[in-house]
Amino acid sequence: MLKGESVTLRALEPADAEDLHRWHLDHEFSLLDGVSYPASRGAWEEFVASATGPSSTGVTLGIEIEPSKLAGYISLKRVRLEDRTAELGIAIAREFWDQGYGRDATRTLLRFAFREMNLHRVSLTVADYNERARRMYESCGFKEEGRLREARFRDGEYRDNIVMGILDREFLQS
Repeated sequence: MLKGESVTLRALEPADAEDLHRWHLDHEFSLLDGVSYPASRGAWEEFVASATGPSSTGVTLGIEIEPSKLAGYISLKRVRLEDRTAELGIAIAREFWDQGYGRDATRTLLRFAFREMNLHRVSLTVADYNERARRMYESCGFKEEGRLREARFRDGEYRDNIVMGILDREFLQS
């Protein structure tokens, strides 16, 4: 387990699939998490099962705010040890938005990525309309590096994905 100020990052458990399924019934939450189509509880059970094993290419952890209270999940994906890079993804359940849990979870995982995994760079993409997430990433030290123009289709129009990144030295100096 990884301890933050207000969160604990822990392995996902089979029982967590119920929360993930319930959260993704919220269409806006699903879109912000990059899930375009409805998924069954069984699909979330498979996701949790695949996320719980050790892997050199990534890790997905539950964000716990008190014993047995899951607030979301966070991932390091596409880990490339030879380049010392990874991509970050995070999803916080709507009832826990704007309470600082996402920031604490992100900083906790970055601390692990840079100090324990010896990564050099962590990147992510975020939809241009997701202001809440962009502000949180910036508060953790991520910088905008570019845009993938019209890479996302939402509500009848094409929108940009913003590419953000942070280097180990930037995080460790903050």
